[in-house]
Amino acid sequence: MLNFLISLVRTGLPALWGGLVAWLSARGLAADVVATVSDPALVAALVAGGLAVVTTAVYAVVRVVEMHLPKFLAKFLPAEVVDAVSKTVLVVLLGVPRAPEYAPGTAAK
Repeated sequence: MLNFLISLVRTGLPALWGGLVAWLSARGLAADVVATVSDPALVAALVAGGLAVVTTAVYAVVRVVEMHLPKFLAKFLPAEVVDAVSKTVLVVLLGVPRAPEYAPGTAAK
């Protein structure tokens, strides 16, 4: 059950970050584009599509950061600090600093 909750948090929080980035961009740059479209259904489709693309991009960036952050930080910080900083960054980005662990041959239940 704990692994299931971890997987939900690690998917949901990046989705919230992606939603925030999409919302901020819609209020700025994309607002001009949306304002020129007169069909409300098309506006809704543009917003939904933009949200999906931005959320996916944010999640991909977060996962790349997760993979490479400790090695990158090790170049600049003492070894005893790297782990703490990595965990803090991952908590902010993913909500939980570790991936869920499933037994071989089982799925999340």
